[in-house]
Amino acid sequence: MKTIFEFITKFLSFKNLIRIIFLYLIGLLLRYLLNEYCDVDVFYDYMSIYSNLYYLFMATLSVLTLEVFQIIKIFQSFPS
Repeated sequence: MKTIFEFITKFLSFKNLIRIIFLYLIGLLLRYLLNEYCDVDVFYDYMSIYSNLYYLFMATLSVLTLEVFQIIKIFQSFPS
């Protein structure tokens, strides 16, 4: 039980919540824009080029946000 609680508190840290909210909002905005301007629902039209580009971009963005947060952590560890 203790390890589960430690995992949850580590997973729901402030930085992780910021990452989750950031990725969710970007994904929601992109889905809205694709649906509004390109008339593509990325969930149902999953074989269209727009859907594939959406999922490729979101996968890349999730990796990039992780890397950016790690770089920020490295720069903060340097002595002033």
